[in-house]
Amino acid sequence: MIVAIPDLLRPAPSEDVYRSRFRLFCQDHTRLAYLHFGLPTPAGEDPRAVAVDPSGRFVYVANRVSGDLSLYAVDAASGALEPRGTHPVGVGPTSIAIERTGRFLYVANRDAGTISALRIDVGSGQLTAVAADVVVAGQPRALEAHPDGSLLFATLEATGQLAVFRINSKSGQLMSGPVTSSGTLPSSVAVDPLGRFAFVTNLQPQGVGDLARFALDPVTGVPTLLGTQLAGVNPIDAALDPSGRFLYVASQGSDDVSVFAVDPLSGDLDPVEIVPAGVSPDSIVVSGRFGF
Repeated sequence: MIVAIPDLLRPAPSEDVYRSRFRLFCQDHTRLAYLHFGLPTPAGEDPRAVAVDPSGRFVYVANRVSGDLSLYAVDAASGALEPRGTHPVGVGPTSIAIERTGRFLYVANRDAGTISALRIDVGSGQLTAVAADVVVAGQPRALEAHPDGSLLFATLEATGQLAVFRINSKSGQLMSGPVTSSGTLPSSVAVDPLGRFAFVTNLQPQGVGDLARFALDPVTGVPTLLGTQLAGVNPIDAALDPSGRFLYVASQGSDDVSVFAVDPLSGDLDPVEIVPAGVSPDSIVVSGRFGF
């Protein structure tokens, strides 16, 4: 399995957009081995998040400054990305989540304080809005869909909370649900493949930051805090491998990725290793064959 972490590259004065490049790793059981840098991939202004649809055919990148999503088709053999245009969303998009069927995509527009709900054309990957953006108090920063497709989780940066939304399975529209405390400046949320646990990175830019662990109610999906632990300095993003056995945490303050083994019964995390990940890694995505 391939894991990739985009490094944010600040543009030269003559450039109009930010570009991201991908530091590639290969997971072999419990270890994460560095492979090589990928080629620079053009995106919009200030790319902040990346998501792969469940089929692995399409990649979406949220561009914070330009307020849009870049769409790419994925070459099935090489993983190379072919640009397929952009789609406008709200102001300051920072996160993307796709529910399990691959029909609906959600965007956290941090600066606008909204979440966009979009329908994915399964043939072309193109996007259309399903409804007006949902207004969310507390600055939604990161999103993650429940593996059964019924719920959407959102970290609320300004209030330090984890919010739950119910997804309408037919229309893709969102209905607000409960919220629970998470930590200081929660920046990402990852849910295990069976929907039992959620993991939230608390960035804490003025401190070290930590990782919060939650148990999810098997009926309602409501999160209950289990505890917190360290995961690098200023952890900004977390992702689970498809099996749910390993959790990867990218940390901006320490420029690395912490790898944890996940206990399937308790959700406890056992440290495996820490791997250098380039300058100020901003996000991490794990797919079956390719990472972006």
